[in-house]
Amino acid sequence: MLQVVKDAAAVNQVAVIISSHQLEVVEEICSQVLILNKGHLVAAGKVSDIKQKIPASPACRIEVSSETMQKALAILAQMEDVRVERNSNRQNEILISIQGKDVTNTVNAILQSLIQAGVSVESFTKESVSLSDAFLSMIEEVQA
Repeated sequence: MLQVVKDAAAVNQVAVIISSHQLEVVEEICSQVLILNKGHLVAAGKVSDIKQKIPASPACRIEVSSETMQKALAILAQMEDVRVERNSNRQNEILISIQGKDVTNTVNAILQSLIQAGVSVESFTKESVSLSDAFLSMIEEVQA
């Protein structure tokens, strides 16, 4: 059945219900979601609001030159609230989880320390929490 909407304000109010396990796609195309676990509502609302509900350690990716990798790892190992891991898929990339609450100052301290020590920082990316992260966290809470 086709319904003609005469109210211009109502034209932007369209709802489409989809069910998918591909949460990356859902995050790209949906502004609001419902998360169900075994038929029970776990969360509902804007994607951004749901992602903010989960406690997650911000993650960063730093790419350094191969010549300065060991120096970078030594500097990062001495920093508080920082967990460091090598990326096995990319030889010059370091994965970092920030455990403290002051993420901005920690990120600034990381970059400042590396640059002052002469480490060649080729790229830096701060990862955001995904809808998949939120979903897994909420499902774990319900099952616990």
